[in-house]
This record gives sequence, structure tokens and C-alpha cells, in this order.
Amino acid sequence: MNEEIIQRVNKIDEVYITHYAIKKAIEGIHRCILMSKSSKEPVNFVLSGDGGTGKTTASNAVLTKFKNSYEVRGDREVTIIPAFYALVPNPVTIKGIAFAMLKSLGAPAPNRGTAIDLTYRLGKLLKECETQVIILDEFHHLLKKDLGKSNDVKEWLKSMINEYKVPVVLIGTPECSDIIDSDTQLARRFKYRVELKNLVFGGQEKGEYRKFVEALIKLFIKEVKVNSFPDFQALSNCLPLYAITGGNPSNTVDLIKEAVLLSLENGKEDVTKDHFIQACNNLIFPYSLITDVNPFEQSTEDLNIAINNYKKESNNED
Repeated sequence: MNEEIIQRVNKIDEVYITHYAIKKAIEGIHRCILMSKSSKEPVNFVLSGDGGTGKTTASNAVLTKFKNSYEVRGDREVTIIPAFYALVPNPVTIKGIAFAMLKSLGAPAPNRGTAIDLTYRLGKLLKECETQVIILDEFHHLLKKDLGKSNDVKEWLKSMINEYKVPVVLIGTPECSDIIDSDTQLARRFKYRVELKNLVFGGQEKGEYRKFVEALIKLFIKEVKVNSFPDFQALSNCLPLYAITGGNPSNTVDLIKEAVLLSLENGKEDVTKDHFIQACNNLIFPYSLITDVNPFEQSTEDLNIAINNYKKESNNED
């Protein structure tokens, strides 16, 4: 495969589309940051959702609003880091989380010392760097610890919030809320929450998914410079996308990228239905609402029946 073609298609990764739920999450996080500046206690936020629903998009949108800067204090230069992102390690330990945060803050030898040492250094750096928000991703890793260790980490998190007065955004799967709600004191500190879900197709009125696809196609034409796509404003063309992706935004981007790659590999600047048929055969779609058929080779009536049957079966399982 031509590397230039791959780089061309991957330009789409440099932009993002915000639908209603992502906008609500971004606005909610900024609200917490603003409120924390004058509140007695930091105001914290939980952003949860299954893979591909937009958690990374939302956190990146928040981080881009905050730029690092430098300030001379006495005889040394200090880096101001108003916001930073860190991954909760797996397995989860207090020292592991403190290390991840120190590393994100650029601390020298971030793993040197005990958990107490690292926590003390973290507190000093948060103050020195004038940090306004901490984004901790993969918080659901806490579910994989035994109850005693899990409680230790939750107690540490509460103490850190109380001591350093910096709002925290926890990101992870929907089970994150269960972790937080298992401790009433922790739950009280995370009153603001948004759960991102796969997008709804809609009926007579376009749902968020159809709006997302239309905006996405425009971005592909603008950023990747392809000439045309099938008319995805037409229900008959958009429904197959929804059927195979289940309304998952990330899966939708992956499918369109694959179709574009196939088109460009064949020297074509117009992406056709045939490219989407082949793209569906090339990829795996964990949220698919249909099985064993290619949606772009099915009629709209058959797809509607298959989707409705899937939803009925899912409701019965619940």
C-alpha cells in the first residue's frame, strides 16, 4: 500500500466532530474548572462511555483550550501546565497513578521514591505548575483490583482532591460510575457526569448519527481531497452505515477511511458503494446490528427488519 495514500487518508484524524453529547461533556468539564476557581472544594467530572463513543475527542477538545507556558521565577524557569492527561495504569496502585501524573507533568525521575514521596512531589508540582484540571483516563482499571486495594486508591484520590484543590476528570467505561458510587464520599465529589453512547439514527427527523455522517463526509472531502461519496443524506445509503457500525462514531470513521483507501489504491478519486461493500468485508465491527450479511448488499426493508429484530433481542436480554 502506498504510504502517501495512507498519510493522505489519516489527515482526517487531525480534526474532530462534536455531536450533542460531546458538546455537553466539554461544556460540563469547563463549567467544573470555572466553578472550582472560587468554590470551597474542587468540582469534579466523570466522562464515561464504551470504546469509540468520543471520550478521547472530548478530552482532547478540553486540553487544546489550555496551553503550557513558561515563567521565570528567581533564577529558574518554571513550566506552567494548566491541564494535563494521564493514564491510570493496569494493575492500579497508588504509586502507579502518582507516577503517571508526575510523568505527565515532566517531573525528573517520576518513579523515584515511595508512594508517599511521589504524592508529596505531585502536590508541590501541581501548585508550582498552576494546574487547573487533571484528566485521568482508564479509571475502570480500578475494577480489576481486589476490594482492599481498590479502596486504598479511592481513599488516596479523595485525599488528593481535598489537599491539592485541583478538579479531576475521570474517564473510562460506564462501569466508572459504579466504582465512584460505591463510596458515598467519592460520589459526592463527582456530581457532574456525562455518559457517551452510540448515536441514534432517528426517524422522520434526522438523529445524531445521520448528522454526524453528513458532517464527516464533508470533512473527508475537505481534508482528504476526494471528489465524491454516495449520497449519505439518502436514508438508503446511510442506513447500511448505521447497521454495520451500530451508530458508533469511531467505527464509522474507520469504515469510511477504509472505503477511501480502497478507492485511492485503485487510482479513483470518487468513493463508490462498491468500495463500501469491500470495506465492510475487510473490517470487524463490534457494535454491528446485523450478522453474516453485508449491509450495502441488502435492501432498506431487509435492513430495517434486521435492526428491529436485533433491538428486540437486546431488550429481551436486558
